[in-house]
Amino acid sequence: MIDNCRKWELKQLKEWLKNPLTQENKYYDFKTQLPHSNDKKGKDRLRKEFCSFANMRDGYLLFGINDDLGPIGCNNDKDFQTKISHIISCLIFPPTIKWDLHHVIKVNKSRSVYIIKVYESAYYNKPHVFCRDKKIDIPIRNNGHLDNIVNGKDLQDLILHEDRFFPQYGKQVKHVLDKLKKSFKPEINLLEMTLLQGYQIYLKETSIGDKQFLQSAISDIEKIEELRTKCIQSFSISPFKGSESDYNKSKSEIDKAIDNYIGKYKELL
Repeated sequence: MIDNCRKWELKQLKEWLKNPLTQENKYYDFKTQLPHSNDKKGKDRLRKEFCSFANMRDGYLLFGINDDLGPIGCNNDKDFQTKISHIISCLIFPPTIKWDLHHVIKVNKSRSVYIIKVYESAYYNKPHVFCRDKKIDIPIRNNGHLDNIVNGKDLQDLILHEDRFFPQYGKQVKHVLDKLKKSFKPEINLLEMTLLQGYQIYLKETSIGDKQFLQSAISDIEKIEELRTKCIQSFSISPFKGSESDYNKSKSEIDKAIDNYIGKYKELL
């Protein structure tokens, strides 16, 4: 991964591109330039690529890289980020893809390589679809290529496949915990329950990391589930028995437990 590329200059970029392992894959896509305003196919492909990274995992688009992995750069453009925003602001649903201009590397006085990072979306925003002329595509990354979900099994694998729960899906678990904290009544749906269960199963079975630390994480997530059940029970009776204080206490306990969990197990989330 090139998460540390914010510190790169042209020398480091060239060294990375020369590495035999550097190629288009599920994390990277290389482009010679930004599509022109009248390039309909090019703009549609860019929209689909944004969807594919947001549907799968964080990924990078590097603009200004030729087919031979040479950093030729694009013309310097102060409106580069704005132009991308205009392209992906339409024909994508939901239009909630998070991305940023991660880094700009100067090739010469007039040209630069632009590195865009697209972030995996939260489970409740997936899947992102591309729609034109009543035709809908659900783009995904497959062996470094743009592909589409074609059936229900593909969609199930996208969201629930067991090898995606950790470490990539730790942040999805954090989304569930954040939602519990923000919800007045801390209920979760079937998908959110599956995410939490898959996360716990992985922590039990993984051979990576300190076993005592992982067991502590499992125990603490189970404690949050117990507090969640208790909170729902107190919520259901408080309007009838005037026991709002019981609900407030239960909600305070689960909020505190969630804050403690997120703070204590940052490396898992």
